[in-house]
Amino acid sequence: MFSGLSYPDTAPDTTATYAGPDGRPLKADLYLPKKASGRSPGAAPAIVLAHSGGFHTFDKSDLRGTGRWLADHGAAVVAVDYRLTSPGRPT
Repeated sequence: MFSGLSYPDTAPDTTATYAGPDGRPLKADLYLPKKASGRSPGAAPAIVLAHSGGFHTFDKSDLRGTGRWLADHGAAVVAVDYRLTSPGRPT
């Protein structure tokens, strides 16, 4: 329901590097809500999304539809990438 198919042209509002273990940047996509009346400027509930994939597949882009839907409904969303496992490099 919330996949890229449901939101085909969705893109994050911004992408930022949040860590760099072993010299490999880890990035986060931010989806921000429009200003809601009755709330302080910049105030919104926040949700952190981590993709599935058993620590060896997929990435934060799989969460675009979910991130946009949540932001459209008033939440600030941070969809993160994390280090994936590979032979000889467990997470």
